[in-house]
Amino acid sequence: MAGISYDAAREVTEQFKKAGHFDKLKQEMLEKKVSGSDKTLQVALKESVADIVRELVGEDEEILFKNRGSTSALVEAQLMKGNYEKIRESPSGVDIEKFVNDALADPELLAKVEEEVTKMVNERSESDEK
Repeated sequence: MAGISYDAAREVTEQFKKAGHFDKLKQEMLEKKVSGSDKTLQVALKESVADIVRELVGEDEEILFKNRGSTSALVEAQLMKGNYEKIRESPSGVDIEKFVNDALADPELLAKVEEEVTKMVNERSESDEK
């Protein structure tokens, strides 16, 4: 794959996403257990977000009556601030960055991605030859 051009690599990336492989990988990550817990990442994140929203409402009950768009933006900003610090420090917290980095370093996952991308590149090469 080292000989593939930038444009072709971009096209394969788009094809990978359009074929739903990215969504499958994301779902697999969300279904993985968080180390030291019997919870999946998805459950831990939902609980962390609920903890953070309760905290925000406890600090300012008026947040419940604000415009949904601005409330969503406020919650999102709080979640992402400090590289997901509030999620990491919540009672149900998880270190998202570490979790994702560990998941992406999984040899089984990397092999799956490489297999799919290789298949796409080969199919692309075959169709270009025709």
